Amino acid sequence: MSFDPQYFYALKAHFTSAYNAPQYNFKLKRRVERDKYQQQKLARHPDPKGLVIANLIIDPKIWIGQLFEQTGQQNYHAWKRYHDSLPYHFSQEILHIHEDWFRVSKHEHPYLLRLYLGKKIRLETMIILDDLLQYAVSWRVLNHDVIWKNTNFMMEKYRCLFEYNLVKVKQIVLDKRLSIR
Repeated sequence: MSFDPQYFYALKAHFTSAYNAPQYNFKLKRRVERDKYQQQKLARHPDPKGLVIANLIIDPKIWIGQLFEQTGQQNYHAWKRYHDSLPYHFSQEILHIHEDWFRVSKHEHPYLLRLYLGKKIRLETMIILDDLLQYAVSWRVLNHDVIWKNTNFMMEKYRCLFEYNLVKVKQIVLDKRLSIR
């Protein structure tokens, strides 16, 4: 299967605007002709889609050339390592999970959001827990909060691209004795 380098620009638009890349089959109205060398380099990468997603979830405004710099490669390898053993990493991140992690108070962010902001848990963990527990619905009171608004936007944009084994992660959460709706 060939890789269309325009995928990068479609995903970049997906993560930075209202454009929904999967809905439009990762196609843009016009082709982006700049950065031809970088596009060709991306097409030759063993996992170009993974490289793009791994970097865009960290910095949605990244330039295509930055994918091949040291930071871009480190982001990709960390993302790949995490996804290759997702159930293990997920279970480690929620090792001491408690219902209080989801509680919303007027004067501070929920503990789960603080863990994410402090890089103790990954965006994938936030998405999985929301898919299972629907905690984001109760966090609507935070919609005025810029930090939660940006995190929620990123969760929604990444959710349609993130694949995982629902049965495995559901069992992990059940083992932690959290109530799943």
